[in-house]
Amino acid sequence: MIDSTSTRLSRIFDRLGWVGFLLIVPVILDAFGVGGPLAALKNSLGDFGEGGFLLLLFLVLQLLAALFGSSEQALPVLAGLLAGALCLGTAFDIPYLTLVRKWTFRFPFFQNQTPSLLVGVASIVGGTVLGRLRWGTPLKKAVGLLASSLLLLALLSAFPHMWGGRNYRLSVETALNRVYQALGKEYRDPRVEEAVRKIVEEKNRTVEEKDRALQELQTRLRKAMEDRTILSRQSEEALFAQKQLESRLKELEEQLKQTSADRKDTERAIQEAESLRKELEATRKALSEAKSALEEARKKILREEPLVPGRDYAKAVQPRDPVVRDFAVQLAKENPGAYDDPQGSRIPTEAGLKQIYRIHQFVSSQWKYVSDPNVNWFDYASPARRTLAVGLAGDCDDFAVLLASLFAAIGARVRILHGYTVTLGHAWTEVFLGRGFQGERNLNRLKTLLGPSGKTIEYHSGTDGSFWLIADWSFGRLSIQPQRMEVAWQSD
Repeated sequence: MIDSTSTRLSRIFDRLGWVGFLLIVPVILDAFGVGGPLAALKNSLGDFGEGGFLLLLFLVLQLLAALFGSSEQALPVLAGLLAGALCLGTAFDIPYLTLVRKWTFRFPFFQNQTPSLLVGVASIVGGTVLGRLRWGTPLKKAVGLLASSLLLLALLSAFPHMWGGRNYRLSVETALNRVYQALGKEYRDPRVEEAVRKIVEEKNRTVEEKDRALQELQTRLRKAMEDRTILSRQSEEALFAQKQLESRLKELEEQLKQTSADRKDTERAIQEAESLRKELEATRKALSEAKSALEEARKKILREEPLVPGRDYAKAVQPRDPVVRDFAVQLAKENPGAYDDPQGSRIPTEAGLKQIYRIHQFVSSQWKYVSDPNVNWFDYASPARRTLAVGLAGDCDDFAVLLASLFAAIGARVRILHGYTVTLGHAWTEVFLGRGFQGERNLNRLKTLLGPSGKTIEYHSGTDGSFWLIADWSFGRLSIQPQRMEVAWQSD
């Protein structure tokens, strides 16, 4: 019967210990900036929901559970209480633990209250759990718990940035004072009671002197309590201001990061704009030089260069003419490099592909279409030199002749094709890209160079595996769908 009663009492005190753990959870959350649960307790319990009072109640309940609970080994439980008191006495103003706080504050890793709170609670929990486990000797458990608690506190304190610079601190004495005031009583500090006892027991003083000393002590005590209340309020206000300052600092850090990112984007945009500006100036300069060269030769050529009969492209295509050669070089020089590799192979390099693309873009953008009297290629064709002189004007065969001449002038292998529908006839130029793997590689290079428009690039392939790029009014795109085609002329 006695054993049954003892067991029930042990379970009751065990449950009180777990109630203590639940009471300390809002305090731990508040230490990490989650103040909602603790604020809710304050609103519902008043001064009994203060963090300092909850901490003291937690310690009392843990002590009762250790003394009267069902732990089978007392030494680990006492070691947990010792380590917890050491840490919590450092973090908070707990009566009778002032000496502990003064001694431990000599060590740097005891000076951050948040890790001390966590390790203190964890030590008590660990001692309770180890006291109920049967494996291991009590002494080894106690020593291991003390050592691991101190090591964990040192490790957590070594990373102060984890706690955001928080200096979380509660006053148990302030909480007790508020609770006593709420109960209509005066909280008596043990030190004050000791001072009163000494005054009363002094034999050399008269009753009047003792009354006067007691009144003075009471006045100092009242003044000290008022000062403590003011300091407590100021401490709470300072803590609130600190939280606001930390929040504002975080906002400023985010704004600074965003400003830095915006500045880098702006600098990058300025650099890109400067690069585009230089490229535009170079293009304008090349255009001006090309127009000047064109104007210089135009008058002379018109007098000297006759038209040739239709289909006589061998005479109309003039890649070796100095005027044609100079005009092609002026356009291609913005993408310097050898046209083919090896030279003489007529297989274009990446620089060569850029050169023919630049030549085509300029000529097509400046071209003015003027048709011949009839479109059957039996009338006449304008030689390339004469087409430059008249200012880039003419019909499709004149356009094809000029492009073929300019492309061949920088080293390309070219041909002119005729295409026929039921009602139309058309002429255009094609550029040799290579055979087999080389031709396919250059075709892929062009698609990359042209970007999205390169997906629809058109070409013709020969029976020998050759690739021929279409250079019509649009680069890489044929303007008609011919029912029949023929090669009208091809370079060497």
